[in-house]
Amino acid sequence: MNLESEMLDKLVKDLADSFDNQILYETLGWTIVDVPHQHSFWYNAKKTIEQWVDANAGEHFYWDGKFAFKEGRDATAFLLRWS
Repeated sequence: MNLESEMLDKLVKDLADSFDNQILYETLGWTIVDVPHQHSFWYNAKKTIEQWVDANAGEHFYWDGKFAFKEGRDATAFLLRWS
C-alpha cells in the first residue's frame, strides 16, 4: 500500500465514522450542535469547551466539531454560552 492509498483509506473511514455518529445520535433523539466556527481560531478552544461541557452538561458525545446532547436543555445552555 502506498501513502496515497493509506491517506485515502483513513479519510474514507473518518468520514464514514462521522456519518455513523450523526445518524446514530439523530436516531436516538439527541440534540446535535456544531461548535461555533469563531472558536476554531481560539487557542486551546476545544479543550476549554470540552471542560465546560463536562462540568455543566449531562450525557454528551463529541466528534468532528459537533456535540450530541441527550437533553435538549444542555444543548440550549451550550449555545447560549458559546454562540
